[in-house]
Amino acid sequence: MVPVRALYALVALLLLLTYATHLHSSSGVSVLYRGVEVGCAEGLDSYVGNLARAIGNYTAYLFGVRGCPDCAEMERYLRGLAVADLVYIDVAVGGDLFGELLKTLSSYVDEGYLKEVPVVLVVCGSRPALISVGVYVDDSFWRSALSCSYIPSCVPTPRSPPTPLGLLASAIALGLASSLSPCVLYLYTALLLSYTASGLGASTWRLLTFVAGLGLGYLALVLGLSGAMSYLRHLSWVLLVAFGVYMVLHSRGAVGCLVGGRACREIPVPGINPIAGLGGVLPLALGLLASLSAVPCSSGYYVLLYTASGGYVTATLLATYILSFISPYVALSIASRKLLSLLEGVARRVALVEAAAGLAMVALGVYQALRGWL
Repeated sequence: MVPVRALYALVALLLLLTYATHLHSSSGVSVLYRGVEVGCAEGLDSYVGNLARAIGNYTAYLFGVRGCPDCAEMERYLRGLAVADLVYIDVAVGGDLFGELLKTLSSYVDEGYLKEVPVVLVVCGSRPALISVGVYVDDSFWRSALSCSYIPSCVPTPRSPPTPLGLLASAIALGLASSLSPCVLYLYTALLLSYTASGLGASTWRLLTFVAGLGLGYLALVLGLSGAMSYLRHLSWVLLVAFGVYMVLHSRGAVGCLVGGRACREIPVPGINPIAGLGGVLPLALGLLASLSAVPCSSGYYVLLYTASGGYVTATLLATYILSFISPYVALSIASRKLLSLLEGVARRVALVEAAAGLAMVALGVYQALRGWL
């Protein structure tokens, strides 16, 4: 009788172990976008092992880019909770680790949700617990997640492989989203008002030179210069302050001639050539600066680089991404004269507008410098 009971107990134990194994294998890692679940991934256990060997064992791995305000905000918030160990991984330096994560996630999550940083990976024990994309502030949620007292469960649902047309559409959407960076829009607007409304010759070329700088910045990333770009980003405040001072002086006629004056329309000023001199170099440098400002808050470039199949497909998608990124500014540059003719009030007060834009640009440069030092 005892052996029969022991046999029943053994069978029950085997059934329980089978159920537990099935439950473990069917559970995935919840992927959140700003607090909302957008997917459920699997196959990250080996990745977490590689991450631990490369970086060390931590409860939270935060992927970001230095200079990204959202990344800095999320890092300060998580460190303020003081619940778990946190390590910051700069994507510009550890791009391969971040790319491997994106490649896995893209099989379960739409690329549109992976276009930005920060990305936080929470690990409990040696297993991935959850992934959060973007800024998400919720004390109760993060305290539970980082203490591993609450881990959301989900069933992995792989996506269908994207079609070439779908990849192309994603590249266009990601490029357009990156072009909406506030710093890019601000610098471009300042140039648009300064060059076109003042009546300076070759203003369209100057604006297109700025756009060329935007494209060159992203091209540098494609060529693998992200490490050097990250160092240049730390000095971006110098150029912002310098150009802001230049705009203020130019608006008063201390440099060149008084903007809006007749001399500016009829007499060639130094640097009027769009590819030589101060007038051409500054827009190009500012375009490069703007691309450095846009890159930190968008991971669209990394999404394309690491989720495409490689070869000509990746090259085509990256080219499409860059063209989409600069296309709104190309269109605005070509139409700049027509746009400003509709704003006669702005044209009449262009000196005041340029001076105000210059002061604001100096303030932006000082803010970036202080943010880097503090």
